[in-house]
Amino acid sequence: MAQRVLDESGANLQVAEAQLALACARWSRMAILAPFDGTVGIRSVNLGDYVKDGADLVNLEDISSMYADFRLPERFQGKLRARQSVQLQLDAYPGRVFKASIEAIDPLLDVNGRSVGVRAVLPNTMGEAAPQGGGRPGGPGGAPAAAGGGAAKPPAAAAGRWRRP
Repeated sequence: MAQRVLDESGANLQVAEAQLALACARWSRMAILAPFDGTVGIRSVNLGDYVKDGADLVNLEDISSMYADFRLPERFQGKLRARQSVQLQLDAYPGRVFKASIEAIDPLLDVNGRSVGVRAVLPNTMGEAAPQGGGRPGGPGGAPAAAGGGAAKPPAAAAGRWRRP
C-alpha cells in the first residue's frame, strides 16, 4: 500500500473523529437535565419551537413535601412554636386530615388584618397531597393540634397556598 493512501486514510479518520466530537458536543448541549427528581407539569413550549439557553420549558416540582402558608389571628402568636404539630385539610381530599409541622412563623404582624403568617411543611409520604385543589389549615373544626395539648383555631376563611419547599 502506498504511503499517500495511508496518509489520506489517516487524515480522513481524524476528520471523522473531529466531526464525531463536534456532534457529541452539540448533542450534550441539547440535553435537558433536571436539577432534582420531581414531577413535571404542563410544558410551556410547543414541539418544534426554537428554544434559547435558559428558557423555561416546563415546571418541575418536588412534591415529596409541600409548604402550607396560612395566617392566624394575632392572639395565637404566643401559642405557636417552630416544629409544632398541626393538622391540615385539603379540598381535594374531603374528610381526610393530614399532619404537618410548623417550619416558620412570621415575626411581623399583618398591619391590615392583625394576623400572623405561618408556614407548615406537609410531608407527602403517599403521593396524595398534591396541589390538585385548595388547602385549608386546621383539622376537624379547623383546629391545628398544638404541641403540649393546647390548640390554636384559625378562622374558617383561612386559605392555604401550596409551594414546594
